[in-house]
Amino acid sequence: MAFAIGGNDAANAWSSTVGSGAIPLRKALLIGGLGEWLGATLLGAGVSKTISKGISDVQDPNCWACGYCDSKMMIYAVGMMAALIGASAFLMLATISKLPVSTTHAIVGGVVGMTLYGAGGNCLTWGPWPKGLGAIIASWVISPLLSGVVCAIVYKCTDFGIIRAKQPVKRAIVALPFLYGITTFVVVALTVLKSNATKALDPGIMFGISLGFGSFVGVVVRVLVVPKVRADVDALYPGTRGVPRGGAFTAIESANAGTDGIRLAERTVAQLATVDEPAVEVSRELNEARQSEQRGGGNGEGAGNGEGAGDRESATQHAKTLATSSHHSGGIVRTHQEKASVHIFRNLLVFVAFLESFAHGANDTANATSAFSALLHAYDSGLYACSFIETEWWVMSLAGAFVALGVNVMGYRVIQTLGEDLTAIDFQVGFSIELATVLTVVLATCYGPGMPVSSTHCKVGAVVAVGLMTGTEAGVKWSLFGKIFFAWALTVPLAGGVAAILTAVFSSVLF
Repeated sequence: MAFAIGGNDAANAWSSTVGSGAIPLRKALLIGGLGEWLGATLLGAGVSKTISKGISDVQDPNCWACGYCDSKMMIYAVGMMAALIGASAFLMLATISKLPVSTTHAIVGGVVGMTLYGAGGNCLTWGPWPKGLGAIIASWVISPLLSGVVCAIVYKCTDFGIIRAKQPVKRAIVALPFLYGITTFVVVALTVLKSNATKALDPGIMFGISLGFGSFVGVVVRVLVVPKVRADVDALYPGTRGVPRGGAFTAIESANAGTDGIRLAERTVAQLATVDEPAVEVSRELNEARQSEQRGGGNGEGAGNGEGAGDRESATQHAKTLATSSHHSGGIVRTHQEKASVHIFRNLLVFVAFLESFAHGANDTANATSAFSALLHAYDSGLYACSFIETEWWVMSLAGAFVALGVNVMGYRVIQTLGEDLTAIDFQVGFSIELATVLTVVLATCYGPGMPVSSTHCKVGAVVAVGLMTGTEAGVKWSLFGKIFFAWALTVPLAGGVAAILTAVFSSVLF
């Protein structure tokens, strides 16, 4: 189960990072696996998730009758093993098919199946909202819609506030420490809200911890990272930090005023020549136009016969076209300065992905260990294995290692689907997707306790929303989205069906 979680759910965090080209696939898988293992080992231990997953009441005398003389807890124990196998089988099938699905819903489906056989359909819990099977089914629609709205807000804020600002590169550099700080705050908040080791803390303490980490990271980035980012931008996109939006066009327009204007245009085009070969050709044309202007300026012949003026007009028209042209960045149309400002999001995107992996390891590795711990607890305690169980740190660490293995062996499949196939993604778009996904889960945790919001569903909703807003040529591949949604709908019945069959087989053989 842990291996299957790594191959599907855990790989989601790196889909935007790899799809945008921020980091190579192999490096992303290694870092992602490390983050999962660290999260599971350092913060995953403690009180496991409720062993029934909120699907049935183990202490109900008409169901599992835990603590009663006619207890069915031994059937429950083998049923949990069957649930693990059913969920794992479905996750492996989905991963092989490159379809991102919810591991939480898969294990829930397994528990549903074994409950149907072992205790009966009347023992399934459908509510009250926001718990039970009804909320799980509703979350197939609510999760992607909510995440899509949040992603649209994040994308528009970064797009209009940074990318489309008058001086986008300068604005991006100024905003960078705040973006790192906000991201850290949100991910740490998610971790302390859901982690077994910290979720019992007072809300004020949780907020203080999150704010402290976010502020610390923001200060470190301002002192250590921002100078390096400035140097990188100057090396890759020289001159873009000092050129306001539209400045190149204005400078080149002045070339028609004569030799001085041409020289100004030459300097402006030289700034643009770092990212496109056509700019080199424009520089050559402007140089020839200036020389022609100088030759004609001495006796008026060049200017009089129109040769110098014609060369100048041709060169400046070419330069204006270049200065205002757009270029594709990850399939998204960007101008030169926009590409430079988008580049600043690159390392931030990798940082977000690692934090997501850490938080996922701390929170969701329990999807594999909770059922296993329930099985061991039932074996040790028999009739009295009724409520909560302690998961030892070594169990979580071992499970985290298998999650990391799954990420590295099979994670590339789901990464390709979300990062490349569904829509076009660049660094800024990827950041919007990742932050929106985590923020949506945090909001659901704060304002809908117990609501089964899936990070996978949130990620898909964010990708689709941003694909609609960026207006890329390919847009959103709706056929692929349809397959993904269909897989979501099959999660509970397929995992549950396998679990029910295996529970019946195990029960007939063992009892």
